[in-house]
This record gives sequence, structure tokens and C-alpha cells, in this order.
Amino acid sequence: MQINSLPILRHDETLYSIAARTRLQNAARDDREACRSLFGPSSNIRIAEFPVNLSRFCEATGGHFGDPPDVLLETTLCGFFERIGGPPWRAAKWRRPVETAGYGLATLSNGNVNTWRGCPYCVESDLLTYGISHWRRAHQLPTAFFCLAHHTSLKLSIAPNNDRHIRFLLPEQTTLTTDYRSVNLAPYEDVLVRLSKLASDALFDTSDISNVVASHAVMLRALGSRGLLTATGKIRAEEFAAELSRRYGFLQHNADFRDPLSPEGIGILCRSFRCADSWRRPQHNLLLIDWLFGSWRGYRQQCTWQAVMDSPSLTEAKVIPQHSTDDQLTHRKICLDFINSRALPLRREFFVVARRSFQWLLRNDTKWFDLNFPKARWYTPPQSSLF
Repeated sequence: MQINSLPILRHDETLYSIAARTRLQNAARDDREACRSLFGPSSNIRIAEFPVNLSRFCEATGGHFGDPPDVLLETTLCGFFERIGGPPWRAAKWRRPVETAGYGLATLSNGNVNTWRGCPYCVESDLLTYGISHWRRAHQLPTAFFCLAHHTSLKLSIAPNNDRHIRFLLPEQTTLTTDYRSVNLAPYEDVLVRLSKLASDALFDTSDISNVVASHAVMLRALGSRGLLTATGKIRAEEFAAELSRRYGFLQHNADFRDPLSPEGIGILCRSFRCADSWRRPQHNLLLIDWLFGSWRGYRQQCTWQAVMDSPSLTEAKVIPQHSTDDQLTHRKICLDFINSRALPLRREFFVVARRSFQWLLRNDTKWFDLNFPKARWYTPPQSSLF
């Protein structure tokens, strides 16, 4: 596909949507050929799962949408999952950056290939204003139940089987239907609106990403304040599961929450608190933030406070004891006696002869030790006045 025209990026538009509108404005043999031109050659022929190489995309579009990090931040959910946790991709496993790791187009844009939500009023507004609609990132978030712009429930966008594999589909080219038919969610509307706003606030947050260790500590402290931790800091599994189910059990009818809120899913969530860097579903993290902190802002403030309290300078000040001068003089004297007793003193010999003094000086008096007993050099016996 020869690219002669590029669309204007709309607010909160997904990468999939940009690729679809670029295809409409340029001639190509088919949509698969358009994907190869935009994202590079691939044996994958499914449009929604086409591997994305953002370096190739930026080269093909002449940098019209920015460089790869900008495109990743503004048109995908990568930044959202970095803040929330639980991304559906594992860049570390590939040992390659997300921009060029080859993750699927819908996975980067929507979080997975099965999530396609839209707002009928947004589609109508787009058609009246631009003549064409586009997919919005905020509508694809794990807890996106409401369109916050029109205060209406989001609809599930469906298409005939395999259509998404062979061609691009924009919202007006699909059918928008009610996503949740099996249960009446009207009594829980305030909770759904709150969860939708929480996810949206996380998506559009421009502050630094929280430290994983600080986030873990904040979660545990909040659970402890509610009496859900044992004396040894472990989760009270039964009480935790009962409270989580009481608050959000009505979401089990939602396909996105059926597994996370099942007994097995809650058990996995409890076990994830054993390690600070454990992978956790984004649905779990969002529900925990809503339950324990009430808002994204409240959670971020707690993480910032925790990160400051856990900073290395403060930690070192608390854990490093003040050693007595007598200990220092004793170990320095042992070191100087050893140096004066050898024509060519070596650290490895000093370690054998006086291991305790060697370790004490190396750990607590490093500057003096390196100055008077440096590594791998010829020594002149120091004057006694140095002691």
C-alpha cells in the first residue's frame, strides 16, 4: 500500500482505529496488505491480531503521529497497564521493548482481542462531525461500563464470525448491543460509574508510574487497617474473599470478571500478596483500588507517601547503627599491625588472619580501609601517627 494520505489523530483514538482509517484513505489490495505496509511483513493474516512494529509504523507514516514511544503512549493501553499492573503482554519474556516485540494490534489497542465496546452517542456524534467514527481507548478498559462523556452504558460491539480477521471494522460498521442481559445492574449503577471513572483517571494520568514495592506495601497496609491481615502479615483468606464477593459479586455475570471473582480467581489474588512483584490481574487491581482507596487520586497519594518513606536515604538512616569509637580504633589497630608486619601485605591474607576486622572495616569504615589498605599495590608501612 502506497500511503498518500494520513488521517488526523482523534482524541483517545486507538492504534487499531488509526490503522483502519489510514487504510480507508489509501488504495491497497486488501486490509492485510495495508497491515503489512504499516506494521511490517508477517505470516499472521488475522487483522485484529496482526503483529505491531511501531518503528516500522512511524517510518511508514513519516513520523506524522510521533515517534514509537509517543504512539505507544497516546494510542495504546500500555501506559494504563504500567500504572495498574497486570498487562496482557510480557515484554520481559521477549527481552524486547513493547514497541517492537510484535504484540497483536487489538491487544495493544483494546487490551485483548475480545473487547470491542462503543457508545452509540459517541458514534452518532462522530458521524455528524467527521463522517466516520473511531474506537476510543477509554471504552475498552477492564472496568469501562459507562461512557463518561454521555453518561450512558457502553454497548458491546459485535460482528459476524471471522469478520475481524479479514478486514478492519469501525464502530458504525458493527452492531452495538447491550453487554449485560443476564442481571439487572441498575441497583449498582453508582459502583459501575465509579469503576469507570477510576479506570479513566488511570488511563489519562500523566504522573510518574508507581514503584511496585511501594504499591504492594500500600495495599497491605490498607488491608491491615481493615483487619484482613494476620499477626504475621498474611491475608485472612476467608474474610478477604467474603468481603470482596459482598462488594463486587454482582460482576460475576460479566464475562471479564467471571474468572477473577470465582473462588479460584480470588484464591490466586490472595496468593499474589506473598511477593511484591507478583503478577496480578488488572481487574483485581482496579477492584482493590476502588475498595481500599475510593479513587485513583487517593491511591496515588498513598503510593507517593510510601515511596518517600521507603527511599534509600531514609532507610539507610534507620537501619545503619552508630558504631562506637572503641570498635573503630580496635579494628584499625589490627589492620595497621598486619600491614606493618608484612613486606607486601595483601587483603586476602588479612581476610584469613583477621576475618572479623576485615569484614567490619569493609562494611563500616570503607573510606579509611581503602585509603590505608588499597587493593593490588605495593605498600609502604604507614607511620604510627596515622593511627
